[in-house]
Amino acid sequence: ARRHCVTTETMFRRIATTLAQSSTRTFASDAAAVDARVVTFLETLKIDTKHAKALGDWESCLRVRTEELKKIGLSVKQRKNFLRFTERTRKLLFDPFAEAYEGK
Repeated sequence: ARRHCVTTETMFRRIATTLAQSSTRTFASDAAAVDARVVTFLETLKIDTKHAKALGDWESCLRVRTEELKKIGLSVKQRKNFLRFTERTRKLLFDPFAEAYEGK
């Protein structure tokens, strides 16, 4: 079976397009807007989306440290998974928004 390979440039273009489309979308949660990209990222990692408000916007979500994740109540396994995938996302090795443009 041949594996489908997506070039880094194509993945970057898809992420940029998805981010542009989702940047205007926010979810209302306890009178504070929650970034839709953070919610999507948490859903992709199978982490409860109630933590999205504590993580803030997308940029701060990608720079969060393990101490902060511990304070908001993520388990060790969830923290390791979260940090692993934020690093992969920064390096464009993982696309958390793949489902958003899967049909395109």
